Amino acid sequence: MKLKYKNILFVCTGNTCRSPMAEAILKKMIKEKSPGLCDGIKVSSAGTAAINGAPPTYEAYDVMKRRGIDIESHNARLVNKEIINKADIVFAMTQRHYDELISRFPESKDKIFILKEYAGIEEGEKNVADPIGEPEEVYEKCARIIEESLEKIIEKGLVAGD
Repeated sequence: MKLKYKNILFVCTGNTCRSPMAEAILKKMIKEKSPGLCDGIKVSSAGTAAINGAPPTYEAYDVMKRRGIDIESHNARLVNKEIINKADIVFAMTQRHYDELISRFPESKDKIFILKEYAGIEEGEKNVADPIGEPEEVYEKCARIIEESLEKIIEKGLVAGD
């Protein structure tokens, strides 16, 4: 397995549900597909309006736990120039996140994408909807959308097989 991007960043609003779920799901996918690759890749997340240190929502934690993924130790962080500069590619969860990132970090516009759009998922809404405040079933649907998007991105060569 070859590495196309070594530092992958997911961005949502509060960094307590969508982006930490995406971070955790991609880490698990990489570990399952190529365990030795984990040391050479950094997957992280941040939020456009995050409160530094905030824990993941209970629902996000529970949905990930059912997948065998523990995000209990996740601490939210506010996206900043340093975080963006370190990333090789940035996946925004929505058009609004994308627009805000481009506005705040115009010099990085060539490496910022909307997750579902980059994955080539054309049916339905291009945004990964915010599940905050919704029942756990909505978080589950959100996690499935993220998984589908990441599978397609891996197929496109984000992490390419030899």
